[in-house]
Amino acid sequence: MADNTRRKDNLIIILILVNIAVAAAFLMTGGAGPGQHTEALRDAGNKLRAVGLNKEATDLYTAYLNNETLDTGEKAKISFSLAKMYIDDSDYNEAIKWLYIAESLGGGFVDKAELDRKIVLCLEKLGKSTAASYALQTRSKLDESGNEAEIASEIVATVGDTTITLSEVDNAMGRLPAWVKQNYQGVEGKKDFVKKFAAEELIFMKGMKLNYDQDDELKDQIRDFVKGYVIKQVIDKEIKDKIVIEEDDLKNFFIANKAKFDQPETAKISVLKTDNKKDAEKAYKKLKAGAKFAEIVKEFSIDDYMKDRGGVIDMPVGKGTGGVPGVGPSQFANQSIFALDTGGFTEIIEGGDYFFIIKLRERVPAKEADFNELKERVRSEYANEKFAIEYQKMIEDMEKVTDMKFFLDNIK
Repeated sequence: MADNTRRKDNLIIILILVNIAVAAAFLMTGGAGPGQHTEALRDAGNKLRAVGLNKEATDLYTAYLNNETLDTGEKAKISFSLAKMYIDDSDYNEAIKWLYIAESLGGGFVDKAELDRKIVLCLEKLGKSTAASYALQTRSKLDESGNEAEIASEIVATVGDTTITLSEVDNAMGRLPAWVKQNYQGVEGKKDFVKKFAAEELIFMKGMKLNYDQDDELKDQIRDFVKGYVIKQVIDKEIKDKIVIEEDDLKNFFIANKAKFDQPETAKISVLKTDNKKDAEKAYKKLKAGAKFAEIVKEFSIDDYMKDRGGVIDMPVGKGTGGVPGVGPSQFANQSIFALDTGGFTEIIEGGDYFFIIKLRERVPAKEADFNELKERVRSEYANEKFAIEYQKMIEDMEKVTDMKFFLDNIK
């Protein structure tokens, strides 16, 4: 059976080659007019293409195009056919060349939507991913049924062979931050934006010619952006959109976590910081003698920023939190602060390589949480907790169907 198939294939090729030979002989004899000679090349090329002999077909089509009597439409069609054959043979450099030739010969002669798709395909195959994305954006858009539809809009500028339409400008302006958009108000403002848009297009075209779109850093940034966007879409669709929050859920969550929402007693403080005990003892002695805390900070503090502020710390200290702003983690310092009366100061507190004296400026009483006052905070924390649970569940479900391994010992 295989031998019979090969014999049939060989017979077809022989017949085609005979046709070509006849056509060539006919041309050399001069027995027919120029139009007939040209048509013979095209017909022979069609036959070769029909049986998949693209290399031979492209040679004849190219020769056919050399005829000066061909009209523009015919040249466009043959150029498009050449491009498609080169795509079939994965020769995307030649394919993109003939696609652009077909396009430059004018519209209406070939299927514009198919031409655009093949240009994008070739750019992607040639590794011009940014150019492909840009070509897809500027050439066509998908209608609601998923088919490509031409962008219908008034042309407001051209940059080389690229047209800029009013809809493109409107879309670009719509993506501007509000504070930037204010610079392009009214008709004159939009005209200024078109000029800026065209100038950026010009710069972009130069960058593309210089292959800046092939920069490895850019590719990494594009990949990171796409990865982040896709992850966000999955999370939104699989988790966030499915989280339903009822009023009773919030109230139950608030009651169960009330201690977290209650406001503890807090204190406003000032801090003196030194790096040797003798200075700390001198400072403490002066404070006991009635010196003003801010003046002592300016004299002894090693922190220039705190000197200018008189030691004032903006962040309040929460009772029992185990830490003190400007001092660091210290349960002892925290307890010492809340043992003071307003206006009082601690004894010298040692912390690491430093010595501190802390003044209590103001004490703010504890406040019991009110659900209605904190409802939005409760909603946010409840949603975060639900999200964490659903996220972990989604990961566990995916791990059941996808093998995931870690080699953490390789991290040194």
